[in-house]
Amino acid sequence: MVMGMNIELLFDLFVQPELFDRHARDKTVRALQTLCDRVPDEVFVSMPTFSILAPDAKVDGAVYCPVPEIVIYLSPSLEDEPQEKVDFTVGHEFAHIYLCHHEEDESMITWIPYLDQPTEVEADELVKQWGYTVPEDRRRVG
Repeated sequence: MVMGMNIELLFDLFVQPELFDRHARDKTVRALQTLCDRVPDEVFVSMPTFSILAPDAKVDGAVYCPVPEIVIYLSPSLEDEPQEKVDFTVGHEFAHIYLCHHEEDESMITWIPYLDQPTEVEADELVKQWGYTVPEDRRRVG
């Protein structure tokens, strides 16, 4: 059982060191710390096995093995975004796993805009409950 999630425990449980360059991803590391601070421990306990892929932008390509079925990919371009948006993105992707969106056997509904897709709305609503602010570019009208 996970008690008092912290950044080191999160890395031990969910990060394979070869998939995450901590030294090149300062904002991403801070966002993961924010995740530990905001998300209830019960959420971490119920998470399926996954890895966080957060490579350095200077890595052109690589092969990693073994990787669990579920991977959260965090783009190196996040390091160029404001910290609040990086925090939100990490929380949002984490919410998709918690909500088991990876198990859903439905593709996107083509006539619904991406941000209005049910899985996107549900993930955004959950991270708001966790204390995150939805960035302006993701806010829905109405």
